[in-house]
Amino acid sequence: MSRRKISHWPLTLLGSASSLFNLFLPIVMSRRMSASGVGEFKVFFLYLATVPALSLGVGFTNGTYLWGADPKHAKSKIRSAFVLALIAGVFASLTSIAAGIFLHFSLSLLLFAFACPPAVAATIFEARLVAAGEVKKAAFFSAGFEFLRLASLLGAVLAGQGAETLFLLHGVISWAKLLASGWMLGLISPFSPSFRAERPALLAYALPVSGAAVFDLLVLNADRYVLSVLLNAASFATYAFGCLMVPPLFVFEQAVNQVLIPKLALTKPRTRAAPAIYRVAQEDLMLLLVPSAAGLIALADPLVRLLFTDTYRSAAPFLEFYALYYALSSIPQDVLARARSDSAWIFRTAVLFGLGALGATFAGAKIAGALGALQAFILMQIARRIYALYYFARCENAGFTKVFPVKSAAVIGGAASAAGILAQVVSLRFSQPAHAFLAGAAAFTPVYFGIVYFLRPRALARLLRFRRSR
Repeated sequence: MSRRKISHWPLTLLGSASSLFNLFLPIVMSRRMSASGVGEFKVFFLYLATVPALSLGVGFTNGTYLWGADPKHAKSKIRSAFVLALIAGVFASLTSIAAGIFLHFSLSLLLFAFACPPAVAATIFEARLVAAGEVKKAAFFSAGFEFLRLASLLGAVLAGQGAETLFLLHGVISWAKLLASGWMLGLISPFSPSFRAERPALLAYALPVSGAAVFDLLVLNADRYVLSVLLNAASFATYAFGCLMVPPLFVFEQAVNQVLIPKLALTKPRTRAAPAIYRVAQEDLMLLLVPSAAGLIALADPLVRLLFTDTYRSAAPFLEFYALYYALSSIPQDVLARARSDSAWIFRTAVLFGLGALGATFAGAKIAGALGALQAFILMQIARRIYALYYFARCENAGFTKVFPVKSAAVIGGAASAAGILAQVVSLRFSQPAHAFLAGAAAFTPVYFGIVYFLRPRALARLLRFRRSR
């Protein structure tokens, strides 16, 4: 098979566009829906996002990238994985309905059950396309249905519909994607010999991968899981708005990691190469993620008021703390373990910090409410990054300064802090949130990049050359 260069850009660009559209939806919801309705919407999708991991869907989807490279058995493996994922999704639906016996039946619960099968199985087809090198087709297939879903939800919000109508629309479009995926893949019978032959190996792969994904979800969302139980819907909506997702920052982080993992995989263990590559990647991430965090902290109040109106102004303190998560994302966590195929460490770390995050955020919520839960979440993120640096240093037999860019971190952190202080002082001179945010951002940008250019010009020049990953 000929080697082809496969660029991530179709997925990155179309994914970024749909993510920005997804950011626009809550902005409209904050103006057209009640706070309790927004909270119900956030809780519904928070728990729907756990279904793929709990139902082995993450394992089947991730495995598709591996199985798709098998020239002999790719088709039968992927079709079998789709059938297994579909069965798992139906089982998740039945489990959700059965939960109504112990909780209470509602239309939202039934709509949640309706949305489970596509949540588990609908992404396998696009994963097969990526595995086959058909990245553009995968990008348009995924983004096409996502734009359709978001446009439908946006139309319903503008029409004054409630949360249950949004859940129904999501379910219908997700099922359309699932049916299209099944038709494109070509369904096979669960009683066929090929399915029975492939099933044990597929399950053996999916179980540990999905198990690790469950604990990863706890690491990333433990605060939300705890607070979705302890807070009412309106208060949870305020908290969720404070934990603002900025899609371009996540896309940038993923793009750097996509380049980093294969680079590390090509290095020899315990040489200078891997620590140097890791240190440079952190520097690249810091150059954008650290000032973004500083800017969000400095301009949290006008930004929340601008995006979500004064109704949710109390979300600003949450944003001031959640912004630290972006700065911490400058330290990649498991890239070396993935490059060295150390799956045991990945799973063990996910379990340790997943359970730790759940316990810490619950304690924080009981002691200091929602802000305490968020502070505990940030502390767990700090602990996990420190552990990742320790793991890298131990595996590569390198000192701390060899795996972490101390000088660059000091320069970037100092520049971002100085620019943030100035931006906040400037923004306080304006009463209108739009004016305050724009003035603060205008003050922040030249100060930050001016200091970095003066003290770390090479790092800034390297960032400007960052174009693509393969």
